[in-house]
Amino acid sequence: MPASRTRISFYGLLMLGVIALAGVADAQNRDASQPRRAPEIAPASGASLLADSPAQIEAVGLRFYPPADARTNITRLGDQTTVQVLPEGSTWVMNVQTPRTRDGEQTVRSVSEAILNQLLESVAAVEVRGEEGAMTARANVIRVPDLEINNQPAARFYVALGDGDRANAGERVIRGYTVFKPMADRFVTFELITTEAEFARARPIYELVVGTALFSDVGERAEAQQASAERSGAFIEALSGESMRRAIGVTRERWDRLYEPSASGSDRDATEIGYRRLRTRTGQRGELRPEVPQSRWRAADRERGYIVHVDSRVLQDRQVIDIESIFFMGENRESEAWTIRVAVRDRQADRRQSQVAFTEIGAREGSRLSVQVEPRGGAPTASSANIDPRSYVSQVEHFLLPHLLVQGGGEGSYAFTYWSSNAGAVTTRRDELREPSSGVFELESTLVENDPAQTSRFNEEGRLLRTTLPATDMTPRRVWQPIELNRLMELWRSKGLPMN
Repeated sequence: MPASRTRISFYGLLMLGVIALAGVADAQNRDASQPRRAPEIAPASGASLLADSPAQIEAVGLRFYPPADARTNITRLGDQTTVQVLPEGSTWVMNVQTPRTRDGEQTVRSVSEAILNQLLESVAAVEVRGEEGAMTARANVIRVPDLEINNQPAARFYVALGDGDRANAGERVIRGYTVFKPMADRFVTFELITTEAEFARARPIYELVVGTALFSDVGERAEAQQASAERSGAFIEALSGESMRRAIGVTRERWDRLYEPSASGSDRDATEIGYRRLRTRTGQRGELRPEVPQSRWRAADRERGYIVHVDSRVLQDRQVIDIESIFFMGENRESEAWTIRVAVRDRQADRRQSQVAFTEIGAREGSRLSVQVEPRGGAPTASSANIDPRSYVSQVEHFLLPHLLVQGGGEGSYAFTYWSSNAGAVTTRRDELREPSSGVFELESTLVENDPAQTSRFNEEGRLLRTTLPATDMTPRRVWQPIELNRLMELWRSKGLPMN
């Protein structure tokens, strides 16, 4: 591959790691000239425990365990996913990326060399290899080109980059890469960025984490995804007016409470996070604009279909966030429309002082979807997409989907596409329906690829019992649970929380 082509392919990958760090350390190194399996490495003191739950990148079948004390952030751009791992103290950072290649001849070694060459060129440095790869000069490299990690070929290198005059002051930045190729057109790179001072401590942690990397079999994964797609397509094809009315029947009006459970198990000791009111019904498209009287409706406003109306309140720091969402889908599933309004105010402020933070307006006719987001004080942004009717569910169906699956889907794995306001794109949600005991159904749902799954329980009628949101780096475990309005009001008012 020509150097210029390689540079383009990995430019974004390299730019993610452009940071300045400082420090000094001597590194323990090894001969990188011989193939070897990844060794057993004892992590440094304070980082010996890995997280209980793995980080995952579904698109490449990857799962690995970050350190227990680290924060894990997942970002997506198109079909590219980046996982960033940040430890307490931020003495190093790890980036996991999934670049594609059009050159099927590329190997983990050739890609590793291409990345290394670009790093060396970026600082106008030359490669100097000390005895057994010791880092002792302006830009020094430790190569481990023929690794095998959990039966997966890999290549690894470390490079110290910095001004030779400053090397004695220990201000060089250390970059490490481990490269895998789990698919013919896809690589996975684990990047380490640290300082020379921290390298001796960060390296064993990095190698321990990379050593947990497991890739599911590509063939098995493709077969499972195909079966899931076929099951989902058959489910969509079987949807009818009767199935929609049954789902509406168990969700006609429901109040849900969002809270963080207490150690005592008492509601009084729990932390209240928010609540929502869910209403579902048959209706007409014009109901999305309650400010317009029915006498002024256009012909399109009189279209009949199904409506989901969700009013939510969430407490975040000193703010009260109110979200009003109303969704419509035509009876023939060929059209939909929705409006979402988000208003924010200070907890101590009067409700009339709420300011609309943004509005989202969406519509679909046939396979053409368009969405416009209007932030307060900012320029509106527009998105459009062509949906695949074999896998796509409307916003109305997205909210009713758990009930629809319990009532008529059957056990198994499902994959649907839908518009995600959180992702700002058409994305895939994955659901796994089980019946662990007679009359109780459990639905594990991943609403955006690579996000942690939430688990919901329903009775045999399809009524929600509770939804558990897993703990993340930012929030502890939280629970959505149906509640009577009077009980909700009593709890919130006893805790001095704003509820109107």
